[in-house]
Amino acid sequence: MTEFDVIVERTGDLLPELRQKVLDYIDILLLDVQKRGDVKPCLTWGGGLSDVSEDVFFLPKKVLLWRDHNIK
Repeated sequence: MTEFDVIVERTGDLLPELRQKVLDYIDILLLDVQKRGDVKPCLTWGGGLSDVSEDVFFLPKKVLLWRDHNIK
């Protein structure tokens, strides 16, 4: 027996309202799969700090300075 046959058999015993809930849930799952397939990682940030030559321990302080400068 295939998975499809099992789904058909199990949903056949449900009330019509519950069968509709199963169909709605399947639609939600399909939308999730479609959304996941379309999303590709954005790597435009790569190399964004290449111009910073300071020590890595100085970077947190530099970030605070940049943040405070951009707030004004």
